[in-house]
Amino acid sequence: MPDTNSDYDPAQEGWQRMEDEFGYPLRMGGFWKKRDGDQTLYGLLTDERHRNRNHRVHGGVVAGLADHALGYTTVDPGQGRAQVTVQLDVQFVASPH
Repeated sequence: MPDTNSDYDPAQEGWQRMEDEFGYPLRMGGFWKKRDGDQTLYGLLTDERHRNRNHRVHGGVVAGLADHALGYTTVDPGQGRAQVTVQLDVQFVASPH
């Protein structure tokens, strides 16, 4: 998703703030979701706190978004079982922009 230094408003594009969040997601700035056909997209509006020394979004932020989205995607509706990530391997092929 675009940088928060712009006038971009995710809600105007159909994105919804994930309201049931606490802890890590809120410290990251809050995640967003959007239905697109039969799939759900997840996003994060980035700003200066998400950048590395090269002024790009830090890879750990991207991995954190992926981990969070996978958690929501794999939850068993109605079961209420706690989930944890045991292992998440990430290989970056280019820097985010």
